[in-house]
Amino acid sequence: VMGLRLTRLVRDVLRIDEGVQALESGDLSHRIHVSSPDEVGDLAASLNRLAEELQWRNELEDSLQKRHNDMITAVSHDLRTPLTSVIGYLELLEEGGQTEAQREEYLRRSLDRARFLGQMTDRLFDTARTGTQSAGQVTRLDRAFLDQCLEEIFASLTAGGFQPVLTGQPREDFYLEADPVELRRVMSNLEGNVRRYADPAYPVHIRAALEDHTLHVVQSNRVRPGAQGAGSGVGLHSSRAILAQYGGSLEVQQTEDTFLVDLWLLTEPEEAAPPRDNAK
Repeated sequence: VMGLRLTRLVRDVLRIDEGVQALESGDLSHRIHVSSPDEVGDLAASLNRLAEELQWRNELEDSLQKRHNDMITAVSHDLRTPLTSVIGYLELLEEGGQTEAQREEYLRRSLDRARFLGQMTDRLFDTARTGTQSAGQVTRLDRAFLDQCLEEIFASLTAGGFQPVLTGQPREDFYLEADPVELRRVMSNLEGNVRRYADPAYPVHIRAALEDHTLHVVQSNRVRPGAQGAGSGVGLHSSRAILAQYGGSLEVQQTEDTFLVDLWLLTEPEEAAPPRDNAK
């Protein structure tokens, strides 16, 4: 009996030693299998709980780090389109040949995009400093905001050598609650996809419509030869995440030579909106 007990004790101690070595090597998935109901069994159970705790903490840290990196990657990606637009307007001004009215328009648009870049970089800095997504200011947006975004895209793509065509805009009054900077990021991503992948030899169709209290913005274009499958998907992923905060989404249809994206947001008719003075 003494020999059997001693043999079992030695076996359990060797298993504990093996488990400790596994922990030292970083294998947190290893578990010690000891059935002894004495102090040796308690020690094995304590080591298993320690391994589970360390494994949970490592997985949580990896998850937080991934979220942090994804947020920085998304915002950094979204900075490129307004920066490209600013550079394009400044290059046009450098070439000269515009009327005074055109120069004033290019300067105004460059300043507007530069301010948007400033807002984006502020949020990028806050995200990098705190490790969490900077909270935006949700406000009430109406049809004028959509018209402004579409007009910005149209003018910027035209200056960039593309052929944008606005095939429809809603004339009904509506409103939606969202952060205007975040929605401008989404619209800027639409423009960025055109700049990077669209064939400038063909028109870029942009349509906005209200359907059953849902705002749809649809952009379709021919894909530039050689650009098929070249995107990272970061812009579409970040746009989906932004729209999901406000109950919306984004759908993509792609063939060998065409690309179509349909983003949508739920809206309310203008008469259902709260008084403007009370909206925050």
